[in-house]
Amino acid sequence: MVQRLNHTFDRALAHVGLVVVLAGCVSEQQTPYPRTPAPIPPTSQTRPPSQYPVPTQPSPQPIPQAPAPVQPQQPKPQSTVTLALQDEAQRAATAGDLPKAIQILERAIRIQPDSAQLWIELARCHLKEGNAAQAEQFARKALLFTGNRYDLEQQAWVVIADARAEKH
Repeated sequence: MVQRLNHTFDRALAHVGLVVVLAGCVSEQQTPYPRTPAPIPPTSQTRPPSQYPVPTQPSPQPIPQAPAPVQPQQPKPQSTVTLALQDEAQRAATAGDLPKAIQILERAIRIQPDSAQLWIELARCHLKEGNAAQAEQFARKALLFTGNRYDLEQQAWVVIADARAEKH
């Protein structure tokens, strides 16, 4: 029985020691900071309040206006010259003369370089000729000029997809 009491006493003493240790750890972590700041010694750069400059009101500046929303540009209609050249290029491509069709389309593009239709036709001719990389490049160029013409954008993406399929 004495042995059992000694064991219980030892356990109780261990618990008390643990509580004391934990209390010490907690009190070390929660050290309060000084509540009053240290006084700032006067220096030669401090001036009495009467010598501070009087603040001035900032001058009113105009409020910048938000820019107008950018409207996508519609592609310009093709000129009669480029339409005639495009028709001639289509006839040459149908006849199987792809180099001539490409030459005619390049001439039309020099006249009207912002025509998505001409770039798409040029890309198609290069794709028929077996030059997939060039076809994809020209179809991507056409995407720059499609504006709100989603039909032209779709045609350009179809040429890009066909060019990629031909590459692999």
